[in-house]
Amino acid sequence: MAEQVRGLREAARQPNVTVQGLHFDAGACLGVGNASAILAFPDPGDADVVLLSIGLPTNWGGELYLEDPAEICGYVRVFDHLRAAALGPEKSMEIIISVEKELAGR
Repeated sequence: MAEQVRGLREAARQPNVTVQGLHFDAGACLGVGNASAILAFPDPGDADVVLLSIGLPTNWGGELYLEDPAEICGYVRVFDHLRAAALGPEKSMEIIISVEKELAGR
């Protein structure tokens, strides 16, 4: 688990990655526990795509791609709600570092 937390911290250092943690105090939130990603592309001619994991390991073909604009809009709203409910990136990083130290026995 310590390696996973370290990997998360290292990923958060990338300029194109934002890590925000959702604290237990936030309560139940729509979208938590569902593996999904919104793929947005720089070319305006390329439509956004939602990638869903449907409960199988990805190497077993457990992925579903949504391209319908109405469906994508719904996922964007859920994602925006989660982002608003989550801790900010700085506070999230403080917690990640704290957990990493705890797991390392410091």
